[in-house]
Amino acid sequence: MSVVDNGQQSSGSGRNGKGHQVNGLLRWAPIGAAVLYLTFALLMGANRVGLHYDEAIVQHGAVHMLNSASEPTFAHHSGSWVRIAGRYWPLAIIPYAGAVKDYILLLPFAIFGPSAEVARSVNALLGAFGIFGIATLLRREISGRVAAAVGFILAIHPAYISQTLFDYGVVVVWMAILGFISVAIAYYKKRQSAFAASLIGLAMGVGVWNRVNFVWFLASALIALVIVLGKRLLIPPSHIGALICGGVIGVFPMLLFQILSRGSLVAFYRFGQQDVSLSSLLPFRVVRLSETLLCDGEQRWIWNGPSMPAWQPYLFSGLLILALSVCVALGRTSDEKDISWRRSTSITFVVFAAMMFLSKFNVADHHLVTLVPIAAVAVVLAIRALISRWRQVRVLAVAVAVVYAASALYWNVAAAKGLRATGGVDPWSDAIYSVSDYLTANCEGREIKILDWGLQNNLFVLSNARIKSSEVFWGATRERDGSGTPWSEVVSEGGVYLIGSWSRVPREAPEGFLAALTASGRTYNRIEFRQKGGAPYVELIEIPSPQKSQPNL
Repeated sequence: MSVVDNGQQSSGSGRNGKGHQVNGLLRWAPIGAAVLYLTFALLMGANRVGLHYDEAIVQHGAVHMLNSASEPTFAHHSGSWVRIAGRYWPLAIIPYAGAVKDYILLLPFAIFGPSAEVARSVNALLGAFGIFGIATLLRREISGRVAAAVGFILAIHPAYISQTLFDYGVVVVWMAILGFISVAIAYYKKRQSAFAASLIGLAMGVGVWNRVNFVWFLASALIALVIVLGKRLLIPPSHIGALICGGVIGVFPMLLFQILSRGSLVAFYRFGQQDVSLSSLLPFRVVRLSETLLCDGEQRWIWNGPSMPAWQPYLFSGLLILALSVCVALGRTSDEKDISWRRSTSITFVVFAAMMFLSKFNVADHHLVTLVPIAAVAVVLAIRALISRWRQVRVLAVAVAVVYAASALYWNVAAAKGLRATGGVDPWSDAIYSVSDYLTANCEGREIKILDWGLQNNLFVLSNARIKSSEVFWGATRERDGSGTPWSEVVSEGGVYLIGSWSRVPREAPEGFLAALTASGRTYNRIEFRQKGGAPYVELIEIPSPQKSQPNL
């Protein structure tokens, strides 16, 4: 046999063992890539960036479970928590996202306490596992060199690092599950057992529980595999049954939530679509994807970074288009498995991207980053195929690798410096820690009324559920709060109120409240919290209650 276990061709005796030494080192490619990613994640995470509101949404369920056995008092969907053995357990966060992250964080929070640092440390480990799993499958199925190249691309990829470390869309769980599926497939190909097939199904099911649109990825991969492999995709019926059983177990919490909530996902799909034409959405999404192939806009928003130079989106999107074309068109190779991998990867990317691009739902950078691992595999396989046919392509491949590494390094260093200088801006500002510390020390036991989006969930997590608050801006007008109470009555009751100076949501609530406060002539205390750069962050207004304002008799 001329092919060794890791997919590398035997180097022969003429290389004096150098080929075997290289192959031996490449066996460590998955671990090496994971460690490299962790190094860059540490570079970013060492800066104490504030905890984003949406980042905390996927954490506050874990905090609640550690502090109470009762149903949560914070806003949650009907049926999203279920009572088992006298305690309430989360099933989902929102109609299309499950509570997987809450359970992942439960033990770390119990040991170290809830904090942004603990959550992001867990995120880094999950992001590293995603890279490890993908590289493990590639090393076993194709070659150690391919595994090392793809692992290297992901390990230093600015968008991958940012969207997994500062996770506010359960993207990091998506990536970890993708790694889990990859490891499970590698294990199945080695063992060929029903148990191994059930692990693949379990990982897929948990992926759908984590985010329902994981079905888009699974459907894209299945379509690609059916087109490329056809009947070769078939496995024994018992293995199919095991895969389905594993999938049902993994997705069961989401199914249960949909039953208890009477189909909240159906309602979301009916009313959650944007009322805009695809002709206006497509150009925007193409631009967003072209940037996400290197450094997405959401990453730069965290530290108020500059726009990308135009040549970078053009270069890397052009490279991807060329790679996808090569993967589909170039068939001449010494290994039929290479052709199958190239074509199935490229078709998966195209179908998955088309589902996102043609969707009327909001598709942001943290959704598009899920295409990055597939793109990385397609580019590496295309370059490998071109080199196998034209050796001269090696020079071009090295040039592309150098440009990519230099570009990624530039943005990672720039982000680290920007995060250190700003502490995060607006919803990411580290001023949230000062607000949390003040409220915990001075207002514990009092209800904090929040007049702007972006402050409730993160304060709940950072205070370990000690800060009790309510959001009174949902559905508010300039005349009344969200519950329909006139602002004049709200002011007369006194209390502690928070106004986000940076918030971009409609300003009816804070404007109506401040107008009523001015008209009332009431005395009040005002504290302003500022961001590291000096920009306003939050105003805290404390109005004495009527009892406190009366003189003692």
